[in-house]
Amino acid sequence: SEATANKYVPKYLRKRLIVLKPGLPFSFVKRILQKNFTRQVSKNEILNILSVTRLSPRKGLKRLINAVDLLIDDGFAVNLKIIGEGSEYKNLQKEIKNLQSISLMRAVSDEELIKNYLSADLFALLPMQIKGGEAWEGFGIVFLEAGVCGLPIITSDSGGIKESTSPFATVYLHEKCSANEIYVEIKKLINNKKLALQLGELNKKWASDQTWE
Repeated sequence: SEATANKYVPKYLRKRLIVLKPGLPFSFVKRILQKNFTRQVSKNEILNILSVTRLSPRKGLKRLINAVDLLIDDGFAVNLKIIGEGSEYKNLQKEIKNLQSISLMRAVSDEELIKNYLSADLFALLPMQIKGGEAWEGFGIVFLEAGVCGLPIITSDSGGIKESTSPFATVYLHEKCSANEIYVEIKKLINNKKLALQLGELNKKWASDQTWE
């Protein structure tokens, strides 16, 4: 991403630099489009939130879990699925209090992943920069996957995320945002399902053009 180049490449080399941003495989986009899936304003009172990512400390997953806990405590019907592998699996399991509403999934096939994208109502992932290994969110291909599946996105402004998301259909929070700030933004979309649907449609149109081809 441009963000990674600006952060790590010395200024005297940037004029000689070409940034090749990641794209979605067209095969992935084609599989989604072939399913002829059209989102509608849901009458279902349950909001299904999806997060797909490596389970590492910089991904902000504890804050997301805590935000969903706040929604549940406030009487909202919310489910959160986090799909991924990584070193934080055990720590995140300990963080989960509402086992019926919040779950971690590992070893998911491509077909299962697509089903989870299409059954979700919202994609949320709020990375932050930290010290140490895996400290930087260089781009974020999962945002393109969520977008092409027609999901509204709540994320942070960390690293190259703004290059992997549509500025017209994404809710950006500061990378050091609190669980309460995440809670507030999710609540807005719960209370305005038409807006959530509109954001998802804009994401789908934008992400469908972000392929390697």
